[in-house]
Amino acid sequence: MILLSFFLFYKVSFGDFAPYMIASEASLAAVNEELPSPVTMERFRPNVVVSGLAGFEEASVCHPCSM
Repeated sequence: MILLSFFLFYKVSFGDFAPYMIASEASLAAVNEELPSPVTMERFRPNVVVSGLAGFEEASVCHPCSM
């Protein structure tokens, strides 16, 4: 209940929510298809880069609630 109260009353930014960021090479490729000029993975500053997943699949496979 204390954790729920924290999220209800305090603004939580991405940096406070998770101490890590996981990105996939396929997600970067999908993002670059939509942009007028491509960006590199360093732009997102991920802690872990994975390959072998479909675009944006890391959001469901690597979500803390699914572990």
